[in-house]
Amino acid sequence: MIAVLTIWPGYRLKQLEKTNPLPAHTTSTASRALTEEEQKRVLASLLPSRPVWPVVLSFTAFVYLWWLSILVFDLAFVWQRYVRQGAAFRILRDWSDIGKSNR
Repeated sequence: MIAVLTIWPGYRLKQLEKTNPLPAHTTSTASRALTEEEQKRVLASLLPSRPVWPVVLSFTAFVYLWWLSILVFDLAFVWQRYVRQGAAFRILRDWSDIGKSNR
């Protein structure tokens, strides 16, 4: 998704430049027409000058490692709290005592 958002505008600008070059004269007095050199300079500044794939790859690696660290932390916490220290058994025992006292 990020790659599409970063690459697509540059690709679209190249297409627009080929099909619809800016006119030499405009009828509006508030704006002036850009010369061909200015058009090329503006379009060149809008296009990405470096490849985008390293950014996409590093973002994907970051999200994967973040997810993995969350998973490992969660499993370690559950193991320590509920299995090793027996908190799950105590909680179930308390629940069963509550059910017996309501009868």
